[in-house]
Amino acid sequence: IKSLMMSLIQIIRRNATTSESSLEFQTIEVLKIDTILSYIRSNIANPHLLKKKEIANHFNVSIHYIGEYFKNHLNITLRDYIEQTKLKVVREKLSKSNLTFSEISNDLGFIDSSHFNKFIMRSTGVSPSEFKKSLSIS
Repeated sequence: IKSLMMSLIQIIRRNATTSESSLEFQTIEVLKIDTILSYIRSNIANPHLLKKKEIANHFNVSIHYIGEYFKNHLNITLRDYIEQTKLKVVREKLSKSNLTFSEISNDLGFIDSSHFNKFIMRSTGVSPSEFKKSLSIS
């Protein structure tokens, strides 16, 4: 019985240590992803800083790693996350300000209005003006 008890105590200790280190690892991963997401949100108006290569360099990891990290932890590609974040900013600016499409386009670092229009069409399936109307309706 004493031997069984000692074995049981060892198993419990091993599992407790594993759980602790697993929790610590999960906490580190959450902090990492939060830091990356914060970087993206802070630089949403700087397209050159949001290239996969630039983000990887900023966080001192490989381009492949940053792409895989996003897919594995957020179930979304880095590009899709950046586009969703950009669209969210566009939505906020259109619904909470009187900025023109051109001003919003410039604020978000689009090369020109044509690229902005294509981005809205690709992201929403409607023109920028229709997108703006849909925001005022909802």
